[in-house]
Amino acid sequence: MKNKKYLLNLIIILLVTTLTIYFLIAKSLLTKEVFISISLVNVLCVFVVYLFSVIIYAFVDYLCVKKSLVNFTFLNALTDVVFGRLGSDITPYKSGHFPLRIYSYISNNFSFYEGLSGVTRTQIVVSFSSVVNYLILFFILLANKLSVNIEGVNVGLHLVVGVGALFHVGSIVLSMLLAFVKPFQKFCINLVASIRFRKNEEKREEFIGEQVVKYQVYKEQVILLLKEFYKYILPMLTYALYLYLITSFIYLSYLLLSKEIFSFDGFIKFYLLSLCLTYISNVIPIPGGNGSSEGLFVLLFPLLIGENLLVGTLMLWRISCYYLPVLFGGIFFLLVSLIKKRHKRIKNQV
Repeated sequence: MKNKKYLLNLIIILLVTTLTIYFLIAKSLLTKEVFISISLVNVLCVFVVYLFSVIIYAFVDYLCVKKSLVNFTFLNALTDVVFGRLGSDITPYKSGHFPLRIYSYISNNFSFYEGLSGVTRTQIVVSFSSVVNYLILFFILLANKLSVNIEGVNVGLHLVVGVGALFHVGSIVLSMLLAFVKPFQKFCINLVASIRFRKNEEKREEFIGEQVVKYQVYKEQVILLLKEFYKYILPMLTYALYLYLITSFIYLSYLLLSKEIFSFDGFIKFYLLSLCLTYISNVIPIPGGNGSSEGLFVLLFPLLIGENLLVGTLMLWRISCYYLPVLFGGIFFLLVSLIKKRHKRIKNQV
């Protein structure tokens, strides 16, 4: 059943990508000149920076999980991150990373509980780091009164970051309530289960049991992190660096095509518009943000990018930071799965 869902998502990705390309061509936005402007060197430059961001996140994951799983290696962390990225890129939900991340733990001979604990701990650390990062940036932007002009209206850039901070604070508060307040947890889980599996009692009970375990693990990890908070300062700081890196992809794509020199003011404006694009596309249930990411880009980035470079920047960014990662992530997933199955078969024969 899950394989059918992934296949359906891949079909949706191909269909929406085709329609997006058709739309851009029909509007005379995607021309021969655009493709000529995107050189292989430019694609490789952005893709290398993308790979660097994967390595940094894997390092964060390694630092978080290694403290409890002594056999957890950096290669395990890298597999976890690549599998998780692939899950998010080929499913319509932000939580699409979760099943493949758990699978990466199991394929590396860790138990389901160890995988759930590891994924949960990393998620708590990065969520807290995101809130701190956004709050600091919010006050810096507010103090400097930086804004962007949208249709003649000046919009404070601190408002964009404020939305991000509120989103993450809200997510943390909701998770805390679900983990620590049993009546609230029971009500929410039963409500979701009754909606999703109203005609299948067996599936409903299975879902409820999984969610109870999930929030029990979340509670355990929160208590553990609070007791040993100082041990997680380095991964939090590293993740803050990661946040700025992943929101620089569009700006880097623009600089490569425009041949402009890096400026801090330009970086901050691209960073904030990138955040806006991410927030909105995350709530639109389309695999990999296909269509929604391109549409939002065309709506938001004319504020910073001229018409002659707009679609070229879009194509360079999406090819380097979505299509190539999905391609190589899929190949990596298949290779790891085949190798693990082969080792298991040999072990069983012995």
